[in-house]
Amino acid sequence: ARDSTYRDLATICGSLLALLMVAQGWAATYIWPALPVLTTLTIGPLLALTLIALLRFCQRFLDIPDRSTAQRIINITCLGNIAFGAAMFIRPSAPLAALMMLLNLPALITPLVEAFRGWRHKNREALHFLFAITPLIAVAVLTFLNRIFDLALSTTVIHSCVIVGAALLSINLALLLAARIRRINAERDRAYQELVLAKHQARQSESIAQEATRDNDAKSAFLATMSHEIRTPMNGILGMADLLGHTELDGQQSYYLATLTRSGRALMDILNDVLDYSKVESGRLSLESVDTNLIQLLDDVLVLQREAIARKGLECQLYLHPEVPAWLMTDPTRLKQVLNNLFSNAVKFTDSGEVSIRVKLTRKGRLSFCIRDEGIGMDANTCARLFSRFEQADSSISRRYGGTGLG
Repeated sequence: ARDSTYRDLATICGSLLALLMVAQGWAATYIWPALPVLTTLTIGPLLALTLIALLRFCQRFLDIPDRSTAQRIINITCLGNIAFGAAMFIRPSAPLAALMMLLNLPALITPLVEAFRGWRHKNREALHFLFAITPLIAVAVLTFLNRIFDLALSTTVIHSCVIVGAALLSINLALLLAARIRRINAERDRAYQELVLAKHQARQSESIAQEATRDNDAKSAFLATMSHEIRTPMNGILGMADLLGHTELDGQQSYYLATLTRSGRALMDILNDVLDYSKVESGRLSLESVDTNLIQLLDDVLVLQREAIARKGLECQLYLHPEVPAWLMTDPTRLKQVLNNLFSNAVKFTDSGEVSIRVKLTRKGRLSFCIRDEGIGMDANTCARLFSRFEQADSSISRRYGGTGLG
C-alpha cells in the first residue's frame, strides 16, 4: 500500500508538471516546436491522468474502506476521467473539459468529507490533508465558474492560480507522505523494541522457571533424604518400644507405652508422606483404599489428645450414628492426618467446655465427620483466610497458642 502511495504521488507530480508545461506553452516551445497540435491533444489526457492519480492517492492515504460510498464515487469518477481523456485526445473542446471538471467535483469533495471526519476523530494527518488538497479544489472550482459564468478573469490569472495550486498540492502532499513515513517507521521501531523486550522477558521468565524447578528438585531431594534419615532412628524407637511391651509393666506404664507407640507410628506415617512430596507437586498423589477399622482409627486420634484434654479438664465426646459401619474402605493415613489436625486445633483453642467428634451417614451413603468445640471461634473473614499457608486469625493467636498456621 505504501509503494502504491509513492507511485500515485510521483504520478501526480509528474502529470502536474507536464500539464503546466503544455498549458503554458513551454512544451510547444522547447519539446515539440514542429508539432504544435500535440499541445491541444495532450491537455485532456494529462488532466485525466492527474485527476485519477490524485483520487487514488486520496483513497489510499485516507484508508477509505472498500465497497463504501466514497470508494464507489471515486471509482466511477476515475472511469469517467479515462473516457473524457480519450474523448479529448480525439476531439479536444473547452465544453468537454468543463464537463470533465464538473464530473470530478463530487469525487474531490468526497476526500474532503473523509478528511474532515478523521480530523474530528483527532487525526492530525487528516487536518494536514485538508490543507494540502483545498487550494487545488479551490482553483478547480474557480476555473469551472469562470468557464461557465464568465467571471471576467484573465487567462494569466487563471494560469497563475493553477500553477500556485499545483505547487502547493505537490509540496503539501510530499510533506504529508514524508510525515506518515516517519510515523510508520517510528511505530515499526517501537514494535520492534517491544518485541525485543518481550523476548527478553520471556527468556527471563524461562530462566526463573528453570531456577524454580531446580530449587523444587533440590527441596524434594532434601526432604526425601531427611525423611529417610529420620526414619532410621524412628524404627529404632518403635522397635525398642515393641521390646519394652514384652516386659512386665503395670497398667499406667502400659498406657504410656501404647500412647508412645501410636504417636511414633503416626510420626512414621508423616515421614512416609514426605516421600510423596514430588507426587503432591505433580498432582499424581494417589489415595489408598484399604479395609480400615473406624473405631480404632478414631481411638488413635483421641489418644494423642487425651493428655491435653485431661490437663484442661475438657469433656470429650465421640458420637457415632447407629448406621455408621465399624469397617470401611479408605486411606487411613490421610483420614487420620486430617482428623488429627482438626481435633488438635479444637483442643488447643478450647479452655473449658466440650470437644467432640461426630460421625454420621449422609443420604448419598458417605460418611460425614464433624468436629465441634466451645473455643474462641472464628469470624467470616478469618474463615476465608483459613486455608492459606502460615495464616492465623491474628498475631496474638501465635503468641498465645503457638502454631505456624499450617495445620
